[in-house]
Amino acid sequence: MKPLVLALCAAVAAATPAAAQIAPAQPAGAAHWRALTELDLEAAYALVRDNHPGAVPEVGDDAFRAGLDRAIAEGRARAARVDSYAGYAATLNAFAVALGDKHIWSRQALRPAIYYWPSLVVARRGGTWQVADDSREGAAPSLVGARLIGCDGRSADELGAERLGTYRAVWSIEAQRVQTAPYLLVDDGNPFLTRPKACEFEAGGVRSTVTLNWSRIGPVSLTPHVAKAINGGAAGFGVRRFAGGYWIALESLDDSARAVVDAVKAQATDLRAAPMVVLDLRGNGGGASSYGDEIAQALMGARYVRQVQDNAGANACAAAWRATPGNLEGLRAFRRDNGANLDPDTRNYLESTERGLDAAIKAGKAFDTPVRACPGADRPERAPADGRGSLLTGRMVILTDASCFSSCLLVVQQFRRLGALHVGDATDAATRYMEVREALLPSGISYASTLQKVAMAAPARIGPFLPARPYEGDIGDTAALEAWVAGLR
Repeated sequence: MKPLVLALCAAVAAATPAAAQIAPAQPAGAAHWRALTELDLEAAYALVRDNHPGAVPEVGDDAFRAGLDRAIAEGRARAARVDSYAGYAATLNAFAVALGDKHIWSRQALRPAIYYWPSLVVARRGGTWQVADDSREGAAPSLVGARLIGCDGRSADELGAERLGTYRAVWSIEAQRVQTAPYLLVDDGNPFLTRPKACEFEAGGVRSTVTLNWSRIGPVSLTPHVAKAINGGAAGFGVRRFAGGYWIALESLDDSARAVVDAVKAQATDLRAAPMVVLDLRGNGGGASSYGDEIAQALMGARYVRQVQDNAGANACAAAWRATPGNLEGLRAFRRDNGANLDPDTRNYLESTERGLDAAIKAGKAFDTPVRACPGADRPERAPADGRGSLLTGRMVILTDASCFSSCLLVVQQFRRLGALHVGDATDAATRYMEVREALLPSGISYASTLQKVAMAAPARIGPFLPARPYEGDIGDTAALEAWVAGLR
């Protein structure tokens, strides 16, 4: 699931005069925003329809194709009502979210100049909504730690499904509820939502109703308040000793992982003899899962890893790229732009894939290799291996938070199969589609993405993976977390 196209988002904030609420554009401006929304929405739809593997019948993903039809129908209905930038952004975001895969996104190069908030920010912890920041002036007692029951007669979960599940998160995945929870009571001007007026909280068994007083706040000022509600950690990078044995910190599977992999290999003898080895993936959003393969082989031995993979039916069916001019040109552009930084194996892979795509396109084929159903791909997760044959003598532990996504999921899946004890928080989830490609939309102010390749040997959904030992504390507190892990029995 290593993305082949990466782009950076420039956030632009502008000052605006004071206002009682985020006002819609004037009539003349409203017409322009509506036209821009319709233009970019159709372009985002075409990007997915014309390039995503699931959008063609050969893959047999009827649910994806039906979801794509619903997403564009709902998007067109919203677009007809747009009269501002906020409506434009909400429409594009909702279209992407409706497709059910976080690899498909809408990304605006602008963000609102102002937000509104009730001076309260909530977090999602342990399946409940809790106040993480209370900045109300003169309010006593503080609501920090209080549980949000609901607002305006609706439960907090219902409120979240509407405000976050439509525009920010795939709501069936708990990890994405955790990631987006800080924005539950933040108004970014979305014209399709209404601000809650009063909410009910519970603290110490006592319930209270609080009238929300909304006020404006700039994006820079809002950031530290939101940060208090982010329920996640940052592993960092490196190999170190801790009370239970050895701790391998791997916050990303990008190029920064290479030094960690090399350190694991260099210290393999000591790591294999340790009573416990922890692979810390907090904050890991993916990259190249091959780094995880290398760590697994260095710790447990290549023979053991291959044996477990073969028993799990790995690589039983070939992956296939959808053969389209856009996907071919995307690969060529990536190779041109990154040629100097590509290792020989990656360069050869890209060139071979380009030749295959080019030949398939000329032959009128939908994929560079035949797509066929892969028996057993969607079977339940197999029982973990018992460790017999592994060179690791101690306990293997894999630690995740809600950030684990994309290739991080593949690493977690592999280590669970290898017999690792999974601890921490539940991971995010992805699908059998991979290789992200992002494109600038016609307006020039937003990007949209699609996926280009399908792994028929993988299950339709990869994850979420639930830990055998959930961590109830602050998963960002590394010292406390290490002490807890060291005491696992």
